Amino acid sequence: MVRIGLIGNVSSLLPYMQALRKESGFEVIGKSSVGLIDQPAGSLLSVPEYTKSGLFEVSDALIIDKSSMVSFEALKDSVKNCKHLYLADIPEITDRQCQELNKLVQEAGNIVQVRNPLMEDPAARWIAENWHEPAYVNYSEGYSHPGDRRNLLIKILLYAHTLFSDSPQKIRVSGVSSPDGTGSFLNIRLDYATFSAINFEILHQPGNEIRIKAALPGQFIETTGSHQVMINHRKVIMEPLVETSFTQFIHNVKIMQHKSGTGLQTLSHVLSTYSELLRKITLYSSWTL
Repeated sequence: MVRIGLIGNVSSLLPYMQALRKESGFEVIGKSSVGLIDQPAGSLLSVPEYTKSGLFEVSDALIIDKSSMVSFEALKDSVKNCKHLYLADIPEITDRQCQELNKLVQEAGNIVQVRNPLMEDPAARWIAENWHEPAYVNYSEGYSHPGDRRNLLIKILLYAHTLFSDSPQKIRVSGVSSPDGTGSFLNIRLDYATFSAINFEILHQPGNEIRIKAALPGQFIETTGSHQVMINHRKVIMEPLVETSFTQFIHNVKIMQHKSGTGLQTLSHVLSTYSELLRKITLYSSWTL
């Protein structure tokens, strides 16, 4: 029996509990949470509340939905102690720290996996599953809170690495900021040695609608709002997502092998690209970090 601990906002922990209740061989033994349990969630989340250190000690695996609640040292200690980790958002660690964690994972043989959010977007996932080069992808997203910028940038870099399995050959950046912060715009273009490219448009605005266009050999896909997807200019209905990164993590823990999903090796590459991207943003745009 794999003993599971949950860490994060109580409102975000319910889907994990629901998923784990369908799995044999897993038991949620407790949580370390912030926020209040609403009435519908109360019955499902009625597991003991622990301190974070206590939960790390008694669990075999930890689902960390809010990584800001967990320090790098705590992550490192848990990996040394062979705990499996699922990180639902990107921890505040550097490329060097990520490499250190990955080395410990290789020595310990446990499963540590990072959520790759855009692989759960139907159109973005279709592109990854039908990927052929040369290809061009244009991705647009808005954000409403300045604090979301780091996670947004790393999210799109994770997706880029999923497509290309490599670091970009060239990073181009341009951007403008309005005096009050609203309407700020950033454009990022990543060029690859395969003569393919991915372009990101990020706009500070009230909503955060995602729009995607991609040209692959013989296929063109675009989203047109309200979750509508067009392939070769014909509306299609995307199949429901069967496997999330969390279900991949559960499967990996069952077989004790990292067969699918995003690991620390990929995150390390992405964090290195992120550092270079920040340098380019500072040099070549007025977009405020």
